[in-house]
Amino acid sequence: MLRSLRTFFLFLLVFLAGHFVSAETLTFDDLTSPSDGETTPVFSYGDFTFYYFSYVYDSSLNPPTPNQIPGDSTQSIFSAYYPFQPPPYPGIQLRDQNGNLFDTEDVSSFYSTSLQPFTLNNMLVVALPGNPVTILGYRNGVLVDQSSTSAANDLGLLTLNWTNIDGVFFLNAPYPDHYDVALDTINVNEPVTPTGVTPEPSTVVLLGSGLLSLLTFVRRRIPS
Repeated sequence: MLRSLRTFFLFLLVFLAGHFVSAETLTFDDLTSPSDGETTPVFSYGDFTFYYFSYVYDSSLNPPTPNQIPGDSTQSIFSAYYPFQPPPYPGIQLRDQNGNLFDTEDVSSFYSTSLQPFTLNNMLVVALPGNPVTILGYRNGVLVDQSSTSAANDLGLLTLNWTNIDGVFFLNAPYPDHYDVALDTINVNEPVTPTGVTPEPSTVVLLGSGLLSLLTFVRRRIPS
């Protein structure tokens, strides 16, 4: 029994460690492009594919691509329109929050490159003034979450905590020849505390302490 408990305890630690290691912040600050200040409209970053997005290389470009996020001087990415790109995740048409079909190849998005589910905790997101953008979260091509750039705070921080999604679409963007949505500092796969549950002490600490106490108790009861 003691051996079984040890095995189970080690397995649980490995599982929890793997879960928390997957947390990631996408800053885009390491992206550079010496040619024209922008990457191609479909590019991979971390474990994600960004569709119809480009990034600024140098704010001194003439004319510079504007950083719309208030008080943020770091690298950001911007939606933009590029025709004749291949269709993205995972099909050509999806249904929006009103049940209407839209063409995914005409909409800015980012999605898990492997189509594995992830948690979207929060991100800096700003749309052009007076032009809010609808943000939709999908799982296996089915709409499961929705929000808007208008729900972000004064600094552009939008907290979502969407779990088990694999794609995010910005429904009203892009418009031809406009950088109308800016993204930066996207936090993914952080643990989400359910509403109404006190986060301290954490569930993981309690569970680990309980298992350790149980293991100690069994060791004392079983003769060596």
